[in-house]
Amino acid sequence: MERRRIHSASAEWIDRCRVRTLDDDKQSSATAKNESEAVASLRERAKQVDANDMLYQFEASGDYNPEPHLGEIRAPLWAINSADDEVNPPELGQVARAIEKVKRGRYILIPTGEQTRGHSTHSQAELWKQYLVELLRISEPYRSLTP
Repeated sequence: MERRRIHSASAEWIDRCRVRTLDDDKQSSATAKNESEAVASLRERAKQVDANDMLYQFEASGDYNPEPHLGEIRAPLWAINSADDEVNPPELGQVARAIEKVKRGRYILIPTGEQTRGHSTHSQAELWKQYLVELLRISEPYRSLTP
């Protein structure tokens, strides 16, 4: 029961930050002044949440390991990462190695740029949309594989 409450609070916090971040991104450019403001904004946001929520989020995925079952995936699957991802750093090669176990897998690395946001690049659809469109196009023949 307590974990559900914590998880729910964490999800709400993430959603609030995501909306604020997307709004901030629309209004800012990658300048030193804006970077300083962004850091100050993050500090203010951090004061409004319980740090245990973030710790719980990271701990909740600590023992998750899909790797043993990746070879069972029959449909195309693409792993898209950004070069500045601090949660799944490409330098470790984990994602690139794991996707090789997927028969129709592909690893895509988005270079660091003004629009990337580290792990939050997943919220920047303009950076990966073209890959999703292509994946959906080539996945159509595999729709019958799903129950």
